[in-house]
Amino acid sequence: MASRITSKSESSESNNTRAISIESLPTDVLREVVGMVASESIVDLHNVKLCSKFVCKLTEEKDMQQRVYFHKYPGIQWYPNEKQYEFVKLCEASVNTEIVYSEELRHYFNNPEGNVDGGGLQRLKTAAESDHKCAKYVYGMIKLCSENDDSRQEGIEHLHSLRMSRCLISSFVLIKI
Repeated sequence: MASRITSKSESSESNNTRAISIESLPTDVLREVVGMVASESIVDLHNVKLCSKFVCKLTEEKDMQQRVYFHKYPGIQWYPNEKQYEFVKLCEASVNTEIVYSEELRHYFNNPEGNVDGGGLQRLKTAAESDHKCAKYVYGMIKLCSENDDSRQEGIEHLHSLRMSRCLISSFVLIKI
């Protein structure tokens, strides 16, 4: 059953309403709407899945999983259920920058003596270069504390780009592991 949007007719003085199916929107417009919902809140994304089977299928697309915003999602869950775990892994496979940042930050700091496989810092760099503000800040600070002059310069460049976009303070406030 498709969701319905009810609109009042402006010219009518009576209580006439007509129902419009959300699925009557063009697919690309609906995809953009669902993408905007995904980029605002994971909770809202799960609620929009309930609209219809078609909308639910849209939420399962790779580009939707890349756009999911996990800010209100708990960073550490002691007993995540299987569905939550699978969803987070799907988002990680889709290179969702929120998930990549969180996982690689944990990986990097769990292996402080050189980052055993080297992947943590590289994937943190990937998240930073895809304009994830917190990843850019943390990556810049790690590089700034490096003993290598080239790495320090790279750290300065990352932090400078945050300063130029006037989001250094907001990035610092949002950092969470």
